[in-house]
Amino acid sequence: MPTRDDLNEIVLKAYECSSTNKAKSCGELRNLADPLMDNPLPSAVCKDLVWELLQSAKTSKINSLERRDSIDIPARKISNACLKKTKAINSPRGNQPRIKT
Repeated sequence: MPTRDDLNEIVLKAYECSSTNKAKSCGELRNLADPLMDNPLPSAVCKDLVWELLQSAKTSKINSLERRDSIDIPARKISNACLKKTKAINSPRGNQPRIKT
């Protein structure tokens, strides 16, 4: 699973790609995000967002609002979608004393 730092790096690179519209930053974003597609652990939602980033992270003649949004919106969502969710196990029986019979 990707770490929070890995995801933050992807998000920051996505913002850089969307704002600068430079081949270097967009290529770096694709290089950072691509390994998540081959990793079996991230959820389908995570991979859908990564796919959106990979498709959108390309330079354009005009850095339109639509282009920037197509990168920024999935980047904003990726941290929550791709972090491993830990579930608290609340077992009421686990806290009860055992009774000998």
